Amino acid sequence: MLPPADAECHSCHGSSSTMEASRRKGEQLPLSAFDFRSTNGATIFHTPRPVNGYTAVFNSFAENHPDFQIHQQKLKDPNSLIFNHALHLGESVNRAGQRLSCADCHAPDASGMHFQPITHAKHCQSCHALQFDARNPQMRIPHGDPANVRSYLRSLPTQYADLARRSGITAQADTEKFVAEQMRHLRERALNGEDLERQIFFAADPSKQLAPGMSVTSAGLSTRAQFAGCAYCHEVKPGGADGLPRVTPVSIPDRWLVRGEFNHAKHVIVSCAECHAAASSRATADIILPTKQSCTECHSPKGGVAQNCSTCHSFHTARGPQARQLIAR
Repeated sequence: MLPPADAECHSCHGSSSTMEASRRKGEQLPLSAFDFRSTNGATIFHTPRPVNGYTAVFNSFAENHPDFQIHQQKLKDPNSLIFNHALHLGESVNRAGQRLSCADCHAPDASGMHFQPITHAKHCQSCHALQFDARNPQMRIPHGDPANVRSYLRSLPTQYADLARRSGITAQADTEKFVAEQMRHLRERALNGEDLERQIFFAADPSKQLAPGMSVTSAGLSTRAQFAGCAYCHEVKPGGADGLPRVTPVSIPDRWLVRGEFNHAKHVIVSCAECHAAASSRATADIILPTKQSCTECHSPKGGVAQNCSTCHSFHTARGPQARQLIAR
């Protein structure tokens, strides 16, 4: 099927009377009637429907199309993860001696259209190794489940015994001596197991994760974050009846502009920084998507790139029976 001509779209979206009728119709419908887009298994960023719906009158994208809702309403990312783009792209953070780039974390999917999901194991662990013992950097806290963290900490003698064997200590007496020494060092920094657990979960200051007299430099490590507690990156709340701390789940959307489509594969000639102000973003709440103005630098008569409605929007959407019935009323 050929995409609809812009004239077809403008016959409604360029008509003030039609858009006013749509606004009045929208006032009679529940919000659920407008939530008809399929996620296809992706995590999407839900934008609140404007008071008047999407009934602004305009004639072309470059001329008077409204700015994207995310910017128009100054929406914020509710993600609980504590993340600083500017820090990660700065000189103080590097991997194998090289400064990080956008591509180190944002990898295209098979189609090149979107990006693969961000995971701790694939994108964070190489720098944030979850080490907690400066004398034994091989010891690493498990990630992803507070119950697993507690189980690991409560089995530290066994964990140190395994470390001893991996290090070539085979005699039982030598293994026991090694374990006792490591546990003694831990007690220098934590009075007991409960105190150590609180440090691991709630310490946001990396220095609180080091044994007395130790520093990241003396431990031979390059980043302060490697000795930080869970609260360095996550929202951690006191536990319930079981006393186990609660780590607020992280949610990173796979799709941000669900009412429009964007194909990264078609924009590879443009650098990430030309559209995304990541280098100046210091808060997780920042949504660093391009503005409509940045898009019109190319998608406009002056830029010479297509600005047809069908370039970004599809007329056909997946509607369920309930949505069809509501809108038909």
